[in-house]
Amino acid sequence: MKILLVWPYNQHALDIPETIPLGLGYLAANIRAPHEASMLDATIDRLAPDSPEFAERLIQEAPDVVGISFWSSNARSVYASCDVIRRVLPNAVIVFGGPHATSYATREVSEGRCDYALKGDAELSLPQLLDELQRPGSVDLAKLPGLVRKDTGGEILENEVEFTADLDDLGMVDYDLLRLDDYFAMGYGYRGKAVLNEHLKSAMMMATRGCPFRCTFCSAPFISGRPLRHHSPRHVADVIQSLYDDQDVRLVSLGDDQFTLDTTYAREVCEAIVERKLEGLVMVTPNGVRMRDSMTTEFLALMMRAGWQELTVAPETGSEHTLEIMSKDLDLSVVKPFVERCHEVGMKVKANFILGYPGEREEDILMTARFIEDNNFDNISVCFFQPLPGTPIFDDLIERGEIQPDFVPARYSQLTYTPLGMSADWLCDQFNEILNNFRDSKGWNYQNARVGTIRQSVDEEERNTEGSGILGALPHTVMTNGSAFE
Repeated sequence: MKILLVWPYNQHALDIPETIPLGLGYLAANIRAPHEASMLDATIDRLAPDSPEFAERLIQEAPDVVGISFWSSNARSVYASCDVIRRVLPNAVIVFGGPHATSYATREVSEGRCDYALKGDAELSLPQLLDELQRPGSVDLAKLPGLVRKDTGGEILENEVEFTADLDDLGMVDYDLLRLDDYFAMGYGYRGKAVLNEHLKSAMMMATRGCPFRCTFCSAPFISGRPLRHHSPRHVADVIQSLYDDQDVRLVSLGDDQFTLDTTYAREVCEAIVERKLEGLVMVTPNGVRMRDSMTTEFLALMMRAGWQELTVAPETGSEHTLEIMSKDLDLSVVKPFVERCHEVGMKVKANFILGYPGEREEDILMTARFIEDNNFDNISVCFFQPLPGTPIFDDLIERGEIQPDFVPARYSQLTYTPLGMSADWLCDQFNEILNNFRDSKGWNYQNARVGTIRQSVDEEERNTEGSGILGALPHTVMTNGSAFE
């Protein structure tokens, strides 16, 4: 079988792409003879679904199977792409994977947008599905983890997700396929801002998957599972060595949600990196690390020797009330001593915050502003709350009638949801005041005093944003508010 892996067109990633199709790199590395994998990156090649060039590429590739990495924020682009695929490749099988497929596989399969969806880790199940498509009956589909499909009578069948315990079984990412040079040329850098290393070629990788926590704004536990799973420290060091030697990467970004949760493991990874003696290597964890007492000054110093110059933390708020309604298990009193320990060893600290959470009050926003002032952060990231499909809060907001099921998230600097009883204009003004006060406190020169804006309706955005057809205003967001990537 010939499979074409598609990274869909994303209008808002055309100038500075914030993520690379890492998942497709994992998938491609696991597809071996007799099957053949190629990739179409519609964002890096600027191939809008309604462009003639997109259809021409599909015809040229002539795949038997089209695998699409589906993220909820890019739903319109995916649906438009599927319409073109069905038209120009009527015999091709469409398979969805990625965060949206994990959250809404049943709906997408039932509505016929795809023929199959794979939930959870698909690196090992996708090749088995290709075997079945090539030789029907060769694989027991009922035992293929995470597969969602229709039976001959149209009933939806959904297999249980099984997460791979040992991530080394998934192999190495095919970074050659990901065209890192092209991404770097476009300004790619998922690195955080406390330490500015824009001149360094960067790439993202994963050391762990999974998150045991219960934050209601985050879909990570449902997408990657709650148990924390690891690549071996040697595997992590091997990937970094390969990126360093073969791709000229000097900044490696861990996309993990919980890299330091197991400090014994994190220590072993750092020691494995130090042993490689990779001069000039910079390591970052922009999704945020868990602030723990076991992250001592000695531990932080080891991280610095391994290449960390900064750490990102994610208190999300300065209000205990907001933490409670987020179900974020954090004691705010640990933040200041943790920041002080980092500064003691010369480590910079960036902090992530969310404004406008459902149930949040004006006084909670003001508490967050004071909390930022009271802690000596080197930089902050302030995000408007975005209801993300697949998260508990998204489903709650639909049930309460505060958003519609087809709600489309936006960039985190765009206000799309306002808590009941709060003014959108007031919230937007607070967002900008917090950022500007912080920048003023650092003596930074900046031009844009209104970083946060209120999103227009999606229809208005489509008319007012450059692009073609319905794709003029496709949003680009990340997987977990204020922390991970999508």
